[in-house]
Amino acid sequence: MEQRSPDDTPEPRAAFPSSESPLSIGTVFPKALERFQQNLVPLCLAVIVFMIAGLVASLLNLIPVLGFFLFQFIQAFLLLGLWKVVLAAIDGEAVSVGQLLSQSRFWFKGGLANLAFIFTAGAFSLLLFIPGLLIVALFGLWFPLVVDRGLPPFAALGESYALVKPRLLTWFLLVLIVCGLCFLGILCLLVGVIPASALGMVLLGTAYRQVSPRTGAPLS
Repeated sequence: MEQRSPDDTPEPRAAFPSSESPLSIGTVFPKALERFQQNLVPLCLAVIVFMIAGLVASLLNLIPVLGFFLFQFIQAFLLLGLWKVVLAAIDGEAVSVGQLLSQSRFWFKGGLANLAFIFTAGAFSLLLFIPGLLIVALFGLWFPLVVDRGLPPFAALGESYALVKPRLLTWFLLVLIVCGLCFLGILCLLVGVIPASALGMVLLGTAYRQVSPRTGAPLS
């Protein structure tokens, strides 16, 4: 019997009516607020654990060059886990902080995809802030696409572009709103950044679910 390595990705789901699914910010907000209120405590706990883990991992940046690359791999692993938490909340499933560690099979390829994502966004940000945000908007959905559909990380980058491009202006506006929300959280003596970040993730996740409806059981 053929054995699969831990890094092997599951088969992606077959049918997603994403190309025809519209995106309406007016319907995203009430749905996102409802899910956020229902899962306030576990979402905020997940964000706190994510931030603490990310802060500890950032110490790797003290190691020249190698530390930066190692940090991006850990960050990708944590972000994929956080998206697992967010999508579970949006889909009305059980939410737990332990889901942060559920995406270990993607740690290597996810880290490589995260490096490509970070370098591309950073390169465009050197031009102006707005082009960098456009790249984030166009390719940032690779995280939920990996978690939700089981797509290989680099294939998820292309699928993110295909999902966002037809509705780029609306999605870009949503990204700006989330950035503004997180900025307001920082102004609230930094404490507000926890619920603001959680709400921002739920807003993005709810918008993602609008353009990519789920058509089957969730992936583990």
